[in-house]
Amino acid sequence: MEEWKEELAKCEEVKDWDAALKLTQKVIEDDPDNIDVYLLTNYLLMNLLVEEDYEFAKTDYYSGLLKRYFNESYVKFSQEPEYLFYTAITASMSEWFMGINDKEVYYKMFRRALEIRHDNALYLWGNYAYLPLKNVSKAVYYAKIILNNDLIKLSLCDKGALGGYVVEMIKATIKYEL
Repeated sequence: MEEWKEELAKCEEVKDWDAALKLTQKVIEDDPDNIDVYLLTNYLLMNLLVEEDYEFAKTDYYSGLLKRYFNESYVKFSQEPEYLFYTAITASMSEWFMGINDKEVYYKMFRRALEIRHDNALYLWGNYAYLPLKNVSKAVYYAKIILNNDLIKLSLCDKGALGGYVVEMIKATIKYEL
């Protein structure tokens, strides 16, 4: 794992959101073509706005940053399946914070990722678990494949808190089977 990701995880663990943002902004400045820093920054901001306690007065600031980094990253990476998949996951939390006014936008991201990499278990799971015409049995099938594949689990670990969130959503999918 890259050093900045380890530092980001420490900031997130102690809920030092501003330090985490300062870190990711520095990485973006130094390495503007790093897809992971955009994915993790967008997730950090979305998770902060939706799930965490923060100064309410900073809502516009954080949501403005999220829109900015989403728009920047979408221009750069909108043809990368990894970007599309993880961004669709992030957008599914509360797409309006990203300036997306129609769920169809992130549905298209899921579908496009799968069109590009039609054999990817994560992208197959995302399409069956998140799209309006859900197929729970197929989502469960791919969730089990993912959780039993060490390479996929390793790639999810490399995505820090975002990967952890995806793992939790995958585990939740399996509970539908019960």
